[in-house]
Amino acid sequence: MPSGALSDRVSRRRVLAAGGLVQAGAYAVWLLAPGFAGFAVGVVLWGRGSVSPRRC
Repeated sequence: MPSGALSDRVSRRRVLAAGGLVQAGAYAVWLLAPGFAGFAVGVVLWGRGSVSPRRC
């Protein structure tokens, strides 16, 4: 679901907060899961977290 439609259903603040939490999760994965799999999961989470706060 695009973040614009999501922020119409819930408040924009919650979408921004969720994006920040997803990015924080990515950093935690990078710290706790060494190796390529941890890196790949972290990149996916970080990318998803950085896209969600943008206005559509």
